Parts: sequence; structure tokens; C-alpha cells
Amino acid sequence: MTQQTEIVLVGGGIVSLSTAYHLAKEGVASLIVEQEAVGFGASGAAAGLVTPLIESFGPDPMTQLGMISGGMHEDLAKVLPDESGIDYHYSPIPILEPAFSEEEAQALRERLVWLQGLDPDVRWVTPSDIRQMDDRLLPGVLGALFYPNEHQAEPYRLVLAFTAAIERMGSSVRYATATGLESNGGSVTGVRLADGSTIGAGRVLLAMGPWTHQAEAWTAHPIPVQPLKGQILKLEVDGSLPAVSVFYGHNYILPKPAGYMIAGTTEELVGFDTQPTAEAREGILELALRFMPSLETARLTEHTACLRPLSADNVPILGQVPGWEGLYVATGHQRQGIILSVVTGRIMADLLLRGRTDVVDLMPFSPDRWGREAS
Repeated sequence: MTQQTEIVLVGGGIVSLSTAYHLAKEGVASLIVEQEAVGFGASGAAAGLVTPLIESFGPDPMTQLGMISGGMHEDLAKVLPDESGIDYHYSPIPILEPAFSEEEAQALRERLVWLQGLDPDVRWVTPSDIRQMDDRLLPGVLGALFYPNEHQAEPYRLVLAFTAAIERMGSSVRYATATGLESNGGSVTGVRLADGSTIGAGRVLLAMGPWTHQAEAWTAHPIPVQPLKGQILKLEVDGSLPAVSVFYGHNYILPKPAGYMIAGTTEELVGFDTQPTAEAREGILELALRFMPSLETARLTEHTACLRPLSADNVPILGQVPGWEGLYVATGHQRQGIILSVVTGRIMADLLLRGRTDVVDLMPFSPDRWGREAS
């Protein structure tokens, strides 16, 4: 049995949902195919960071992509809650990036020079400044970079908001397992499902997070992405939450608008293992207590792990799959899935509708940067 539609998005994470949203805003319905539930993977279990500056490490294409997406998040937050009926807690979250040694302080001051070209409000703050913000934070610190204009969202609520909005605009989600592609003369014509049926479509997006690697067998083209495991702790604290977050390498403490804190995270290359571990818990808590010693009395209420898609060169894979007309891929966003979701959705909607985008130069992100496998 064959279902026919115009556009199929394989994977029910934040990238497909954002793409479906941007398509729907142009009056084009799409069908998402998801084998579990929307936001089942990292999209629904992430920290919800919309922090392009703290995740920027130089004037490169990733920084450009993040800054554009940050602005798009601002615009989205003005309309999506009304379009969906769901408040996804988009809110400011000032960040401190501390230095505990002279070497770290020097590195941060050097970084500050180019960061101020992106946001002149980023500045160096002293221990005295930090005590005035919150005297519970960062004892023994030499100073920190202060990012006053970063944001966050509640990721699963964002997933639900996108889902509600696209369904109201005529798009839908089908819960099924994609197992392959149909093609004719080098053009995609549909998606095969595990139950033996096919969804006919002339345009298809592969956005299955770390599972997108499976599509190498469908396309005969490399999609070098693997799971990057990250573990997060949810903490209940007595008293008020801090007004600022602390980020140090890949670790952080983050107050959430719903009244709790999260502490993270790990970066583990352990395959598709999603089991939380005691080792990770202890490591995260050790640094969290360094950032805010009063967390010693916090109650651990949840410990989760999710798998982010990490490409072979740490850069997202965005664009048309070489050798296939109408077939596109979007994966490899690693820790920046929520941050980059809005700009990625805009880009992929452009490609699916027009075959091109003016948002950014896609050359650094092209799937064609890896040679075509011999069939």
C-alpha cells in the first residue's frame, strides 16, 4: 500500500519539526515519519540552550550559523507560543564563563576581543562583580567572561509547540520506521517503511540525528555521523535559584524558569548506549559544587542521558545528497541542536521548496565534502 504526499521528513526531532514549521508558514504541508515519538532523542532531553556566543570558538561558519539562528529564535518566540498554544519558556539566561587560573584568564581575555565584535555587551567581570550578582557562585575564581544576552528554552515544550503549530497548519506525523528509499532515474520517489508499505514523495529530508548514519546504505553516499552521549542532572534546591548560569568547558549549571536547576554534561563516544552512569553523575556533581558549593544540599530528582549527532569533522551536514534529486540531509549538530534548529529548519525548507537558500553559504556544510562511495 502506498501513501502519497509532497514532502516527507524522516525523523521526529527538532530539525524535522523546525523544517515542517517553515514549510507550513509558506503554505506547504509535510509528513514527518518518526518511529518512537516526537522529541524522543536529544531534542526533548537537551538542556534547551540558545547560547550561540558561548558556543562560538572563532569567526567561522559555525559561529555565523549560530548567530543567525539566535536572531531567528528571538523572532520565533514572538509568534510560536500563540500559534501553538504552548509556552516553551523562552527566556534570557546570563552566563558566566569563569577562569580559575592565570592561563585560563589570559585565554578568555583574548577570546573577548573577537566576541565583542559579535556582542559588545560581553565583558570581563571581577570576583567582586560576581559576588554582587550572586555571592553563592564561583568561590576562588580569578574572573569570568559575562554574557548578558544569551537565552534558553524548555526543549520538550519547544518540540510540543512546533508539533502543535504544524498540525494546526495542515502537516502531520506518522509513527512508523523508515527502512529505505524509492528512486527512479536518480530522483527520490518515496520512503519505504518496515511494514512493507511506501510513502510516495518527490522530496525527502533525512534528519534522524545520530541514526542518520543508517541512510548510508540507502543512498550509497557517506553520512559520517555518530552518537555523542551527554548526561544531565536535574536538581531541586532550597531557596532562590541563581540569576545567572555558569559554563566551564562542557560543564554547566543552569537555572530553569520552571523552578529547578540542571547540571551537565558529558561528551562520550560510547555508541548508542543511553544508560546514565554513576561515574558521570559524580563528575558532573563535583564541578557543580565547585561552581556553587551550596548545591551540596540540593536533591537529585532526575538523571538522564541522550545521544546527539556528531559528524566526522564536528560540523553539521546540510544539503542535497550527491547523486540524488530531491533528497536532502540535515544532521551532525552535536551539542548545538536546539541553538541551530531554527536556522536549519529555514535552510532545509528553502532547499526542499526551491533547491537553494540565501541564508548562508552551504559549502562548509555540504554532504559532498565526503567523496561518494563506490556502489
